[in-house]
This record gives sequence, C-alpha cells and structure tokens, in this order.
Amino acid sequence: MAAAFDLTSIRRGEMKDPEVFPGDTVVVDGSGNKKTQRDLMQSLPLASIFLAL
Repeated sequence: MAAAFDLTSIRRGEMKDPEVFPGDTVVVDGSGNKKTQRDLMQSLPLASIFLAL
C-alpha cells in the first residue's frame, strides 16, 4: 500500500501526522529549489579556491 501526504499541511496542523509502523518505508520527495540551493552551498567552498588565486 502507498500513500502521499502534504508535509506543509501536517506542519501547520491542518492534517494529523500519519501513523508510521515498524517495517514501513518512508520516501520524502524533496523540493527542486532546495536541492539547487544545497548544491550551490556545497560548491561555494570549492569556488573560493579559485577566488584566492
């Protein structure tokens, strides 16, 4: 069985937390914007090497 939940609604208290049982698999579909931001932040230390030259 599979189900989808709106994390924003759960955080706002608009929906109750889903029950999670031992053996359940939880998959979180991340935001594309957040992934891009994380990738950018991870690459910044590498970029600073080139600025120091």
